[in-house]
Amino acid sequence: MIRTRNFFEHKRVLLILFCIFILSQVIFFGSQYFTLKKVTVQGNKYIGNEELMAAANLELGVNAFLFPAKKAEARLKALPRIKSAKVRISLPSCVSIRVVERTPFLLVAGDSSDTTWYGVDNEGIVIEKDPVEQIKDLPILIIGGDIKVGDRIPFEYLKTYSGLLSKMFAEEVGRVSWVRIDPEEGLSYNYSDIDDNDIVVRLGDLSGLDKKFRILRKYLELEGKKDEKDREQIEMIDLANDPPVVKPKSNIEKKSK
Repeated sequence: MIRTRNFFEHKRVLLILFCIFILSQVIFFGSQYFTLKKVTVQGNKYIGNEELMAAANLELGVNAFLFPAKKAEARLKALPRIKSAKVRISLPSCVSIRVVERTPFLLVAGDSSDTTWYGVDNEGIVIEKDPVEQIKDLPILIIGGDIKVGDRIPFEYLKTYSGLLSKMFAEEVGRVSWVRIDPEEGLSYNYSDIDDNDIVVRLGDLSGLDKKFRILRKYLELEGKKDEKDREQIEMIDLANDPPVVKPKSNIEKKSK
């Protein structure tokens, strides 16, 4: 009898505990007290709050315990503009989104005749097409081929680009309108001389850059000392050849000027 009584008392305790568990689930998951009512967003400048919430698949009124914060972070990180994201639930009813956005480091185009520019960050991620906030004091990097938002520019291109600019004086960088990296022809860039005439400077590979720049600067210095009417109008200076080749503009172009 004692064993039977203990058995039934044990079952009654389990039943009570089960009822308490069910009741707690109803309170936690069914109560309006634990539904998300407030969202705070920090760190965003380019992407709006609503766009971030949509990307995170976040809607107000969702139960705080059921919202998958880690999955929301992964969805936010999938956006080309977002470098990192943190989503945190603050009980009973708040969620915070903190993001770090990628910012433009340079402009990239697929071809020198292409007027479509893409903003690229310092890791080479293409973050936007036709940036609203134009990058000043930096030339365009032309790499050829199709470019899409979300692509990653090869690191060696960024290294080559940065290496070229590091060899230039500050005033020279300001006169460069674009830099082109071509697998066959190598490195070249468009330079505006003291008369604001565009000159294509072809460097070829990166070997002997210091020597190439000394030759280029000496030539431009000598031309700059001439009277404007006596200066040679140049279309291209090819420093990839030894000796360098200077290609003047055609007579038709000269007359048109």
